[in-house]
Amino acid sequence: MHPQAFAPTNYASPPATSYSPMVRPQQQQSSAPSNSAQPAIPNLRIRQRRFKRGHRPNAISIIDPDTGKDRLNEVFGENSDSDLNSKPDENKKTAELYKKVQDVLDKLTPKNFDTLIAQTRKLEFSNAERLQGVIDLVFEKAVDEPNFSVVYPRMCRELALIQVPTANSTPEAPDFVNFKKLLITKCQIEFEKQSVDESTREVKMKEIEATADADKKKDLQFELDKYDRKVTMRSVGNVRFIGELFKQQMLTVNIMLRCLNKLLDKKDEESLECLCKLLTTIGKELETKNVPLEPIFKVMRDIVERRTIIVSSRVERLVQDVIDLRAAKWVPQRQEVNPKTGRHFNANLSNTRKKGANIKNVVAPPMAAQSSNIYTAMEKAWPAATAPHSDEQAEKGKSKMY
Repeated sequence: MHPQAFAPTNYASPPATSYSPMVRPQQQQSSAPSNSAQPAIPNLRIRQRRFKRGHRPNAISIIDPDTGKDRLNEVFGENSDSDLNSKPDENKKTAELYKKVQDVLDKLTPKNFDTLIAQTRKLEFSNAERLQGVIDLVFEKAVDEPNFSVVYPRMCRELALIQVPTANSTPEAPDFVNFKKLLITKCQIEFEKQSVDESTREVKMKEIEATADADKKKDLQFELDKYDRKVTMRSVGNVRFIGELFKQQMLTVNIMLRCLNKLLDKKDEESLECLCKLLTTIGKELETKNVPLEPIFKVMRDIVERRTIIVSSRVERLVQDVIDLRAAKWVPQRQEVNPKTGRHFNANLSNTRKKGANIKNVVAPPMAAQSSNIYTAMEKAWPAATAPHSDEQAEKGKSKMY
């Protein structure tokens, strides 16, 4: 788009025919003098895409009603105008591919898993850039919706062997890359991204320290806390997704040990929280494979006993919960809520109906029978209290009272 398209108009000395409320912009342009220096403003319609939960919220569409094409951010805000003009058909296919994949991710459940995966395999990925965009969509969805973190790794395992030619591939020297390799690279980049987040946090801390206004400092501190929560939630979602990929046999034991040791070496609260989540996810599988975890848990016990570092009570409880979970043979006290398949849903529904039928078949005794049963039970429990008293016993009781 031209840089002066949204420039403010000089209304000090407007032309006689420069504005008419009933004239469209094309008509105004035709009525203006031909030698006007004012650039022509295209008839564009700006539209904010509406996203469901889990979609990228920053995508803006600028739709040209004459062509119906997105002039800006056609594919998630990453293509320039020159790219759109050079390959409009390819960008349109890419946008359609991303839309179809996003629809699959929005509808994906254990019940319709096989059907939607079969539809995804039929899509045309064709090059590494499109496949990387699909991986980005899957990754963002898995991190934002941890309750479905079991479904998305299964999807990645089914699509792991899809391969496409790279940008350097030629007919003489073909070069291919598959879904699994791009996904592992994505997870590694996100896992090592914490250093960048820490540098951003340091900038925000310096801004708070340099602010003298109390109200402004309070607002900046609120924004910093919000930023910290967002970064922590994303980091925890990332390590859980990595753990679920390991359980789907897409990552190796050595990669998991490197992740655990790196999180343990940092010893900051965010890394310790990620460590607890990763151990909760894959601890049982690692000990099943006879992976030595005792050195890691020794450091965690030292943290709980405050021998090495002092952490907040919340993180201390998280570490203690993982230690208790290992002591209980990795059997959690509370089962985690995950999406269920259709078979499990139907089984739970039938059990609920059976319980309801059993409750309906219970016939309550009449009120007279209930009262007699209660009185009989009282006689057995307190025979002296329910036995009839004679007049002589009553007189003795009165004399004792007074």
